[in-house]
Amino acid sequence: MWGGRLSAAADTSTLLNVYYDAVKDLSGIALRGVRKSEVEKRLPGKGCVLTEVADIIQASAYGGNSADLTVLKKRAIEALYLVAGGGET
Repeated sequence: MWGGRLSAAADTSTLLNVYYDAVKDLSGIALRGVRKSEVEKRLPGKGCVLTEVADIIQASAYGGNSADLTVLKKRAIEALYLVAGGGET
C-alpha cells in the first residue's frame, strides 16, 4: 500500500509527506516534531533508520540537496519495510 504511494510521488516534497504519513501509520510515531532519541527509544534499532531517511528526503526537498528521486523512493520503501517487520508497506 505505502510502497505504491511512495513510488507515485512526483517530487521530494510529496515523497516526504507520504513518508511521514506511512511512518505514523505503521509505527504510531509522528516524525514531525519528535526528537530522534524518542523515536529510537520507541523503536530500538529501527528508529534511527526512519529518521535518517526523513532527514535525507527533507534535505533534498527543502535544503537544496538534489538527490535522485528514484533512490530516495527506494530508501523510503526499504525503511518502511524494516519497520513493518517485512510485512506489507
